[in-house]
Amino acid sequence: MPGKIGDALLQFPVARQWSRQTGKKFTLWLDQNSLKPLERLFASQDCVEKVEFKLAITNYSCGGQPWHGDIKTEDTLGHVIYHLGFRTFPERQITLQTALDVPVHIDSKGLSEPSILIPDPIVANRVVIQAMFTTHMSGTPKLWRFLRDIKADLEEMFDEIVFVGTEDERARAQELYPQWKTFDDKQDFYELARLMAGSRLVLGPG
Repeated sequence: MPGKIGDALLQFPVARQWSRQTGKKFTLWLDQNSLKPLERLFASQDCVEKVEFKLAITNYSCGGQPWHGDIKTEDTLGHVIYHLGFRTFPERQITLQTALDVPVHIDSKGLSEPSILIPDPIVANRVVIQAMFTTHMSGTPKLWRFLRDIKADLEEMFDEIVFVGTEDERARAQELYPQWKTFDDKQDFYELARLMAGSRLVLGPG
């Protein structure tokens, strides 16, 4: 997995489905510069033997190249390696594109099954909100206008309203809604997953 966090999360169902089909565990090689927050989350999954880090992305020209990374030949000896990164710009949803690109048959029906399992969620009557103020599109996400319109409904329906995101994003969100909470995952997406898995609703900008 040589890409960014969002890409890796969408590629993981393909690896999980391979494990379901073969009954085998696998070692995940992750990009050492971009995917450290996923280490504990992926390592906790019962289909993962272990997680290792490699220098996979050396620059982000053309979306992240070279796609094969700087993996030395001697590192590949004794391994069967399936690369889940992009060969070209994806034409489909990332999970489906990855399943098509990987050189083994992946049953696409199985991709709809849960792929990341969290045994110890932090359960509460809670809504989690991604406090993002910029997206791939220009301008402020429409989420913030939506929140303004449903503020009273959220406060009536949920015991906790929690913002997640970077430190700056959380601080800005709490300026707008000081009565709502924030959650610092400390760059550990396992803790973020526990929060989300135990919540009734998660909201985020597109």
